[in-house]
Amino acid sequence: MHYGTLKKHKSYLLSRKNQLDLQGRLLELAHDAIIVRDPESNIVLWNQGAEHLYGWTAREAMGQITHTLLQTRFPVSEDDVQNILETKGYWEGDLVHTNREGEQVIVESRQILERDARSKPMAILEINRDVTERRRLEVIERKLQAEQKAKLDFLQLIIDELPVGIYLVRGLEARFVLFNRATTSVWGAEVKPGQPLKEFMEDNNIKLLGANGQELSFQQLATYQAIMTGANIYQFQEVVRRPDGSVLPILVGAIPLKRDDAPYRFSHDLFTGIDPDERLVLVVHQDVTILKKTEALKEEFINLATHELRTPVTVLAMGADMLLARSARGHGQPLDVRQEKIVQDMRQATRQLSKITEDMVDATRLQVGHLQVKQKPTDLLVLVTQVIDRLQLTTPIHQINLHTSVDKLCVFIDADRIEQVLANLLSNAIKYSPQGGPIDITIKEETRTNEALLQVKDGGLGIPANQQSRIFGRFERADNVKAMHIGGTGLGLYLSRELIECHGGHIWFESEEGVGSTFCFTLPLCSENLS
Repeated sequence: MHYGTLKKHKSYLLSRKNQLDLQGRLLELAHDAIIVRDPESNIVLWNQGAEHLYGWTAREAMGQITHTLLQTRFPVSEDDVQNILETKGYWEGDLVHTNREGEQVIVESRQILERDARSKPMAILEINRDVTERRRLEVIERKLQAEQKAKLDFLQLIIDELPVGIYLVRGLEARFVLFNRATTSVWGAEVKPGQPLKEFMEDNNIKLLGANGQELSFQQLATYQAIMTGANIYQFQEVVRRPDGSVLPILVGAIPLKRDDAPYRFSHDLFTGIDPDERLVLVVHQDVTILKKTEALKEEFINLATHELRTPVTVLAMGADMLLARSARGHGQPLDVRQEKIVQDMRQATRQLSKITEDMVDATRLQVGHLQVKQKPTDLLVLVTQVIDRLQLTTPIHQINLHTSVDKLCVFIDADRIEQVLANLLSNAIKYSPQGGPIDITIKEETRTNEALLQVKDGGLGIPANQQSRIFGRFERADNVKAMHIGGTGLGLYLSRELIECHGGHIWFESEEGVGSTFCFTLPLCSENLS
């Protein structure tokens, strides 16, 4: 051989040796267990990763049969793995090994069959990664997912049997997540998972109307209000006009779920992909057709009774006023102290009966859509001050306080109707705080929404939590109030809600039994200044 050629060959062999030495050191330092075995499965290389994983040193492992030493358990038969190696040249999958301490180890194994120049099997390279903990956690996760799915399936089974429509929506588009069979009956159309509520209504020509028969915009829907404000919406009256033209009166409840509520923790397919920042809202639709028919009969009776009461009540009130006036002027037979007290009580009773009659008439007008609201620019502060001054005279044990940072606030309202609302809320605060104390009224200007916000806070009896959802209903009164024999018809809050909503506002409250209540409502600001 030529000297130059020999020199190059030696140089190549040296370089190759250095590469092999480097590869050997890298294999030795790898964290994964790297095993090289000959075609008869005798171990010829056992790196530090293998020592750490299995517990045997390289000296103890060298020359041993791999699957005998590690007591290998295959996902298929050993012969099948060997056949795959010989035909494809590689195999990968999970193996179960036993370490020196007798503990089972699950490894993710990759095996490659190396052949020589004549395609004869030369060695098998095996790289094993410890996945024992990962597989244990995966088993736990699969178990939890199965339990969650079973719970969700059971929940679906239960809600499918309920007669009210129940569904869950997410995000600003109110996409359907979960719904029951009654939901389809209420809407009169098939609901599709993931479909936005607005798109669903447009595709099926479904309209939602208010209690007055006017079509509601999407922003006015109870569901959308709950999504945007995060507030619980109870007993919101809507009418569904279905694809076939039929109408269905419903009461809507829309309850935003809190971050720690169950659906946010579900890993079930229904809830995957839900952004943590997306609001989930539970919506309930209750068919109130039968209730409406019952109410119609009740309204007919109330309408008849109130109209028949008006004349005798007016006569009694006029008679009491006349007797008191004649006695004060010294005309006719004078009244003694007892008689004067009876007549004064008669006058107070007739005034109270007159207010009840007017409330019942207003309630009837609201139900049939005949209540008129004549809105014009009004200074809310002036109106509130007048109501405070009048009602402060009725109670020596309460102090009514007004808090505001504005000098005047122009709202577009029917002043008589909003005065009626204010009087109802303040009268309730006085009546349901029998121990006396402060009553605080706060007025703010909400420039972002172009609304006025008014709050009435008392430290009175409060409303029991289990009765708060129906407190705006007609003739509804809390049990703790009735137990103390405090008078009332249960129409005041119903009328207040209807009147505020007629003005395009919104009314709500926060209350804790034994602590007190805060009632809040909004009204639209004027687009023009007061003169």
